[in-house]
Amino acid sequence: MDAVPIRSLARAALVGTACIGSLSGCVPTEPVSLQARDPVKRMEAIVDAAEEHDRSQIPGLVKLLDSDDPATRMLAIRSLEQITGETHGYDHAAPRYERDKAVDEWVAAVESGRYGDHSSASPIERGTRRADP
Repeated sequence: MDAVPIRSLARAALVGTACIGSLSGCVPTEPVSLQARDPVKRMEAIVDAAEEHDRSQIPGLVKLLDSDDPATRMLAIRSLEQITGETHGYDHAAPRYERDKAVDEWVAAVESGRYGDHSSASPIERGTRRADP
């Protein structure tokens, strides 16, 4: 994939999310966070992590690779790629069984300390990963 600025990808994803969100009513205001229930706030956090090259967000980004939302998955892998320079073969649009193999590689890499000490982060549980609240 050609290098597309993550903010441009986020804008495209957020337009669709905003249109859908406007149909479902108001969502209470919550902080920008990878764990946010509001997809707009979650996507903002993904973009922020990439732009800041925030390695402390790697475990949370890996959890988002299991999201049911393809836009969230796409932004998460592009952010991880921007931060680490790697994708572990992850394709946000691949069938779940193909994505699972790459996610397992990401989990193993994080747990091994390859991307820094994340021992204080919540463990990434295999087989029960669900990123969307």
